[in-house]
This record gives sequence, C-alpha cells and structure tokens, in this order.
Amino acid sequence: ENTEAYHAYLKGRYFWNKRTEGELKKGIEYFQQAIDIDQRYALAYAGLADCYAVLGNFSFLSPEAAYPKAKTAAVKALEIDDTLPEAHTSLAWVKTQYDWDWAGAERKFKQAIELNPDYTPAHYWYALFLTAMGQHEKAIALAQRACEIEPLSILTNTVLGTKLSFSA
Repeated sequence: ENTEAYHAYLKGRYFWNKRTEGELKKGIEYFQQAIDIDQRYALAYAGLADCYAVLGNFSFLSPEAAYPKAKTAAVKALEIDDTLPEAHTSLAWVKTQYDWDWAGAERKFKQAIELNPDYTPAHYWYALFLTAMGQHEKAIALAQRACEIEPLSILTNTVLGTKLSFSA
C-alpha cells in the first residue's frame, strides 16, 4: 500500500536474486528500509528471511548467525499475513537447512505452492529438498515447473540441470 516501501522491497528482491554476498547484504538493507517505512509489510520480512537464508546457505554467514535471523523474519511475516506463500517458503527453507524438520519443511512447501502455484522459489527450493530426501522424480517435476514459470531464469534452469544430473 505504500509505494516507497514497495520500491524498496523490489530493490531488495533484485539484489537477492544476484546471490553474491555483497548483493545479498544490499538486499537486506532494502528490505529493512521497506520495513522501516511500513512495519506491517509482510513481503519485506519474507525477503529479509530469504537473504539471511541464502547468506547461511552459501556460507557467507555461519548457519548460527544467518538462520535464526531468517526464521525470525519468516515467522514475523506469517504473523502479519499467514496467507503469504513467500513467507511459508522462507520458513520451509529454514526448516530444511537449519532445523532439519523434514515434515515441517514439506508441509510449508506444499502450503506455499497451494497458496500460489506460480511462486517459483517454492518450486525450486522444494525440488532441492526432495532431492535431499531421495525423491528425484518429484524434484525434477518441480524444477521443470519452476522453468515453465520463469523460462529465462538462470537459477531455475540451473536447479533443473542439477536435478536431471541426479537422475542420470
């Protein structure tokens, strides 16, 4: 509802998608700026969670430093709006990578996809989860769906390629 907060959010997503340490930290700055403008901006909290999760996943921050911040931000987003697929996906990834709560992660991934079947990160993060669970065919199907949604995304195509390599 606040244009200034929305623009900060979009800039945060832009930098999150770059996936480098510096750009993820820049994403955090923009998501925090959006939150400072609008304390009830659930999407900005989900974006913040995603930045911290990727920082931890790529070892730019230790898991102990990154994932609790990611979880706090995802939970805050869900407190504001429990129908937000981005926040369910963020929390699912934390449950996968840090909590090792497989059942909880799978529930959150499924909930995110049910809420928005076209939310690409839910598909490719769920595909990564399913690969870790040994469910390669389901992982490939999810990665293919992510590519259908965003066919020009380098990230989605990379995820699909890695899933296909596991099945070869």
